[in-house]
Amino acid sequence: MLTSIKKLWNENISAKEFMSIGLLGALVIVGIVCVLLYLYDPMQIFHKPYFRKLTFHQDMRIQAKGIIKHYDFDSYIIGTSMLENTSAKEAGEKLDGKWVNISLSGSIFEERSVILEYLFANKSPKSIIYTLEPYAMSDKIIENKEAIKRTAKVSYLYDDTEIDDIKTYMNYKFISCAFSWSNSKKCIGESDDLETLLQWGLRDEYKRLFGGFENWIEYSRDDKGFELLNLEGKITHWDFVGGVEVDKQKQNLTKTLLRFIDKNPNTRFYLIIPTYSRFFWRFNIQNEKGVFADVLFYQNKEVFQWFVNELEKYPNATLYGFDTLDYADNIANYKDSTHYNTDMNSMQLDAIANKTHIITPQNVESYFEIMKQKILDYDVKSLVESVKEFLK
Repeated sequence: MLTSIKKLWNENISAKEFMSIGLLGALVIVGIVCVLLYLYDPMQIFHKPYFRKLTFHQDMRIQAKGIIKHYDFDSYIIGTSMLENTSAKEAGEKLDGKWVNISLSGSIFEERSVILEYLFANKSPKSIIYTLEPYAMSDKIIENKEAIKRTAKVSYLYDDTEIDDIKTYMNYKFISCAFSWSNSKKCIGESDDLETLLQWGLRDEYKRLFGGFENWIEYSRDDKGFELLNLEGKITHWDFVGGVEVDKQKQNLTKTLLRFIDKNPNTRFYLIIPTYSRFFWRFNIQNEKGVFADVLFYQNKEVFQWFVNELEKYPNATLYGFDTLDYADNIANYKDSTHYNTDMNSMQLDAIANKTHIITPQNVESYFEIMKQKILDYDVKSLVESVKEFLK
């Protein structure tokens, strides 16, 4: 190689010509890599798999594009980890339609609005199930810079230009996978079954966390024993007084959700408030993040009172809530303070099918009053004592 370069140089090739040859060679190499990555396409951004088995990645921030683009679904479950356990098959049986779950774990409304934008630009969905997380009503979450950066990081995938989508694969991991045409899980994903792809509730590492706080402590990967070790110091006394400002929340929901409901009257939107445990609302487990349970409750109350009145304009959208049930009283139903078991996902589908647990302008006030009373009635002292006894 060096001999050839010297020979070319000695033949009086100019520096400019030499640089041009080098640049051309680099472009050829990059072109070959791009073609190979396009053909390999492990997350189906461009096409269904060529010369390999059909698989999907769990990272729905990227994988959702290929599912929307290449597969014939007419109804979509687009939530967070709170909806990941919702069965698309069960949704189809109870609600009709051809459903798929493309929920984004830990997503904020902005992230899901990017997916919704792409979905409505390319498909005409009949129905969408969507969650409105209580936690997301906090100012701290709306202004979360990391989540905003995360949204920007993949938004190029869902714009009108596809040529830059290849940069998703421009890293050592995917290039090495493509050159070996690997079928390993780290390269092409873990499952060929979209039904169970996201269902963490089926995995033993999570299933064992249900059943009570003893399991939280015994099996949690947190070395501090999850939220329970300093439980007594985190009791929420619900002494918050005064109003809360929710203008940011209203603007956020208008921009990320209501505009889609407004522009797509033929799509049915089933909107669900995930049911956090009473434990979450009674203990300030997120105070280190600046999120206080009592303040968050009143923010939610104000937002949803406004929101259900806005929904009156749209006959294609319905809001569902389950916080008035006794379900949230039983800590055994949760693997942590917010994530409920799979039976709640089925209850949500039943409510949609049977038109129950609907929140309206007429009952929203009583809904939150009942919820608040149940939170205040939660037996904090007995729980603290039982935790102390268990930790002896």
